[in-house]
Amino acid sequence: EAAVLANAVIDTVTKTEQTTGQTKTEEQKQEPKDTKSDNATTAPVTADTSSATDQPDVKISGTKDLTAAETPLDTKSGKSFEGSGSRSGKTPVVEVTDAKVTQASGDTDSLILSKSGSDWSLSGPVLKIVNSEINNVTSPSGSSLVEVMGKLTSSAESAFITIDPSTVKAKDDFIHIGAGGSLGSAASPLKSHLLLATGTAATATKLTAGGDFVELTGGGTLTSNATVPLLKFDKAEVTVGADSAETHFFRVTGSTSKASLAGPLVSGLDTKFTIKGSAALEVVNSGKLESTTTSPFVDITGGSLTLGSNVHGLFM
Repeated sequence: EAAVLANAVIDTVTKTEQTTGQTKTEEQKQEPKDTKSDNATTAPVTADTSSATDQPDVKISGTKDLTAAETPLDTKSGKSFEGSGSRSGKTPVVEVTDAKVTQASGDTDSLILSKSGSDWSLSGPVLKIVNSEINNVTSPSGSSLVEVMGKLTSSAESAFITIDPSTVKAKDDFIHIGAGGSLGSAASPLKSHLLLATGTAATATKLTAGGDFVELTGGGTLTSNATVPLLKFDKAEVTVGADSAETHFFRVTGSTSKASLAGPLVSGLDTKFTIKGSAALEVVNSGKLESTTTSPFVDITGGSLTLGSNVHGLFM
């Protein structure tokens, strides 16, 4: 049902803003090998990492180069989850405030990395960014803002990722869930937005992904029982992909890759979307995208949606 709604909404915008396009067959849409980080780990079970005062595990402010191994940062990531553990704190795991963060050339890790084989449960959100700039566009392909290659759940009542007036650029996918990765589960689904990005009338939040904005591939899964939109944007500018590239706003590919939602996919208020590459929404190679919502699956009010000349609104 949700896919029909998505088709109707995106197709309407496509017809009004896109004058050229090309037809792609299923044979042309072969699933690529997941080349994201596959950092398998045999680390021991880790106890609850929350402090008695419930502070973020990592707080970043000022100018930081994540290749500099500055304590308490990992060598290349703001936060890496490995082994098994839990965190009962309600504060974000990583908080970036009034900062300029750079992941320089040669750094292939993502800002938040759930390593292959890991299994972590959180009680709070994973990331909050306020009045900051994050840039890993000089990194090789493989760097995302959030990369999930293990099991990661959160019982937070607030958004899993929150971005207030900030500029964030990811070399590859903005959010990547790859082989062996699961974000949320049937027993512990996400309870709010995956991403809440908010700007102001004076300063838009600017988000850029060189690859897909959200990709589930190689059996990656996403489970949410929140009735609010999975991705919510308010006064933002979102730029995704590159011309003549296999890039998408939201993509599910692979026979066991699945996104299970209870709410809409996207809500955009006074937000400018620019999507280049292949498709805005793509579900291929037996991937699955489902939702029980009765609301519009994609709702864009104000702002604009601009698709590249070869971009499909919906490809299934």
